[in-house]
Amino acid sequence: MGKFVLHKNDCSDFTDSIVDEALGYGARDGRASEEHIAMTNRLLWDVVVWDGLEPLLPGDVVSVRHSPWYAPDPESCSHVGIIGSDGMVYDWTKLISWENPRYGRNTVEWFTKNSPTPGNVWIWRLRPRYRYRVDALPDAPEGS
Repeated sequence: MGKFVLHKNDCSDFTDSIVDEALGYGARDGRASEEHIAMTNRLLWDVVVWDGLEPLLPGDVVSVRHSPWYAPDPESCSHVGIIGSDGMVYDWTKLISWENPRYGRNTVEWFTKNSPTPGNVWIWRLRPRYRYRVDALPDAPEGS
């Protein structure tokens, strides 16, 4: 996946960069842009509340209501990562107590531990027509 130049302490910037790179748009930092392409195009994605039973597929984006790094709290932040070809969730995290950020490779069980289903885990899955290349992905917007 490579390391990306992130413009802020943001797991979604990391995940969105991976998705753009994997789909051929190029990561935001490589395009010298502040904008992501694929994750902002809601027409590309099926978004579902995960029931904890359906298998996750490589490339699925996993968003949890409560970060696995903090105890659940109504004020706590959410967290996002992406399923790799090995079935692990890859993420980027920078806790205040850490000197440096970490690139994570975590089990789904660990990543979702503070967000018991149903209703606290959402999956973004590339629609089948794009995933299986029935249709070509749309071109990047002009100037992105």
